[in-house]
Amino acid sequence: TVGVALVLLMSVQTAHADGNIVSVTITVQNGHGEPLPNANVTAYYRDNSSKVPNTGGREGSKITGSDGKAVLKLVNGTSGASYQIKVTYMGLLLNVTNFDCETKCSLTSFSVKLTVYHLTIKVLSNAGDPVQGAKLNVTSSLTNPNTIATNQPTGSDGTLVVRNLPAGIEYSIAVSYTAVGNVKVTGSTTFTLSADSRIAEIRLPLYRLSMRVQDMDGNAISGATVELLKDGGTLLSLNSGTDGSVAFKLLPGGTYSLRFKIGSEQVDERRDLVLSGDRDLGILTLPVRKLSLLLRSLNDKPLTGFQLTVKLIYGGSDYRSAGTSTDKIDFGYVRADRDY
Repeated sequence: TVGVALVLLMSVQTAHADGNIVSVTITVQNGHGEPLPNANVTAYYRDNSSKVPNTGGREGSKITGSDGKAVLKLVNGTSGASYQIKVTYMGLLLNVTNFDCETKCSLTSFSVKLTVYHLTIKVLSNAGDPVQGAKLNVTSSLTNPNTIATNQPTGSDGTLVVRNLPAGIEYSIAVSYTAVGNVKVTGSTTFTLSADSRIAEIRLPLYRLSMRVQDMDGNAISGATVELLKDGGTLLSLNSGTDGSVAFKLLPGGTYSLRFKIGSEQVDERRDLVLSGDRDLGILTLPVRKLSLLLRSLNDKPLTGFQLTVKLIYGGSDYRSAGTSTDKIDFGYVRADRDY
């Protein structure tokens, strides 16, 4: 059963009649007070419930335009000129207004506000992260047409706004999302729209995998590359933040591996990480330390006035080189489990 809400915003205007025909302007608004296009406004005779025809100068039925207005032309000032003006939207009768013109039409314009609202659909992960690019389908067996939205994508905030839907009926919402690794994730819900309930939320089985990386001295590593792998292939790559944090989001359930790099060098890995919900790996210590050298002369004086290149050698080969024009040279992070 669809509730009917009626708000009349009435203003008296001078009747503009062509003989005994008067133009009546009906402005249809949604529940937000915005003009509602594509509403059907039809006048019926109250004495026999028949439609006012579009003949003899009369225009008994119109579709509202982008301004929400429909102009009917009705007989004015004669017996039988008593009407019911019905407003139908998406196949649902949402408003009925009695309108008497037997003596003289008391009004030539009025407004009706329908129980029609915008539906906001939010698609989120298990942790509440917005899912951008999810495809939504919205249907209802009670509206005409039944199909309301097809493969409409969510925005960067994970939402899709479906405008101007009748309240008081149930809508079916289906969502499909292609996650990393080309994994299709789906979800669905039903939702009854009302003036007080206009946001539908769907949570998909998509998860977070988070961690913090530090060096062997307990210092957070900023800028480390962390790669997410599955079945030997790299799916995603992130750099650690200033606090060493890394968070992979919107991951479908499965078994993953992690590869850790400083620059282009792999320094560690984690294998067989099973993800069936949001998971925090905590603090991960990578086998690296920062290496810097102070350069002194034989009499323990700082070296100045030179442009030096210093090579770090491991296993008989150049591992890393760095240049300096001061008495300090910095190699950055190096593997701490080696002799150089």
